[in-house]
Amino acid sequence: MSVIVPVFNVEEYVARCIDSLLRQDLKDIEIVVVNDGSSDGTGRIVERYAREHGNVRLLNQPNSGLSAARNAGMSIASGSYLGFVDGDDWVDGSMYSSMLDRAEVSGADLVIANGQLYNHETGELRPVQDFRIWRELRRATPGLEFSPRSSPELFILDTSACKRLYRRSFLESIEFEFPAGKIFEDVPTHYRLLLKARKVALVDTPLYFYRTHRPGRITAREDRSLFQVFEVLDQVIDDLNRESADDAIWASFIWFQNWVMRWLRKQIDPALAIEFDSKCMAVARAFTPAALQVFHEKFRDDRKAVEFVLEQTGGTLTCSDGGRS
Repeated sequence: MSVIVPVFNVEEYVARCIDSLLRQDLKDIEIVVVNDGSSDGTGRIVERYAREHGNVRLLNQPNSGLSAARNAGMSIASGSYLGFVDGDDWVDGSMYSSMLDRAEVSGADLVIANGQLYNHETGELRPVQDFRIWRELRRATPGLEFSPRSSPELFILDTSACKRLYRRSFLESIEFEFPAGKIFEDVPTHYRLLLKARKVALVDTPLYFYRTHRPGRITAREDRSLFQVFEVLDQVIDDLNRESADDAIWASFIWFQNWVMRWLRKQIDPALAIEFDSKCMAVARAFTPAALQVFHEKFRDDRKAVEFVLEQTGGTLTCSDGGRS
């Protein structure tokens, strides 16, 4: 088991992250820390851990971004299974033993654990935004083993590359790499892996802890960099077409992109709002009438989502009776 930890200027948080990995009850674990050109004391802290612990490896590289750091870590990791933890987060001590057990018993290509959000400002813990989807999946399939093609709800889960266990042979079979040079890089990764995976297993325990509301976080941006989300969504659309995703999977994507767009629309600089709205509408050109009908039938009770997609498609949301909503 190899866990890859990309770090960039997280000197205040990285010790807690690495300590949580050293406390894993899974003993045969390699911790690969990729220092992505940090300019604070992050590198010195990790160097101390690498000197004191034989299973901690440090790779230094010029600043290249999160995806490039993850890819660099994968290239030197030795484990048959891989995991990723961001340097300002931490994990439960049983995370990787629990996930490894699930992977080996189920034969899943990908194991996804539950998590919680930690508010850096208040210390509050709360569920990740996908908790309702977990409830639906738990109710529908108590064993929590799924074929993604038959379980389109999986595509609405939190897209973070963390809180997951990856079978390395599966990643190698699809020549997987994280898309470098973009923010929101976990979104196309999430869709590509689910479209390719034969089986996915879930661990319904909050084992991963995301730190939110910390200074300098990418999700606090308001500038044009947020427009990269449209390039990322175009990548997902290409994959959905290439992999011949059915209307149910497309409907899940329509819901997901609506959630992302509404979140970013509240955050972006108001001077960019008109251009942002125009690009939102352009994304909808990929939605077929059949996929929109499935979306409406499945999510009709989510008023905000339906209203957004109606606006996004110019009021052409097809209903099951053939009319317009």
